[in-house]
Amino acid sequence: MDPNVTYNSVVFSKSYDNETGSVRQSLARGINTPDKLSIKHMDIIDSETKTASRRHTIRIDAYNQDAASATFKSDAYLVIDVSAKASTAQVNLLIATIRAAIANTTAGSDVLAAVLNNES
Repeated sequence: MDPNVTYNSVVFSKSYDNETGSVRQSLARGINTPDKLSIKHMDIIDSETKTASRRHTIRIDAYNQDAASATFKSDAYLVIDVSAKASTAQVNLLIATIRAAIANTTAGSDVLAAVLNNES
């Protein structure tokens, strides 16, 4: 992944990386209201199947301030657990399906809107 990436017009510049992940952030809205993009990796044993897997987490934190200048944070993240037994095609299908679900904004099928409205 490039050191600096842009998503939804937010430019994230790499702050640091190591063997377990990286952090990028944007200070465009001010030092007290950064946007952070974190990527983490961890080896795990799946608790249900007891197989070795690798957990990948992508997280975006958005800091804001209320009318009284108190800082608050909202975040969204995606966790992808990939079994050591999974083929590339199986992982690609999983990723394509989650991308399609998140991108769908059709009424009645908008999974993000449903989740944010406490639907299950």
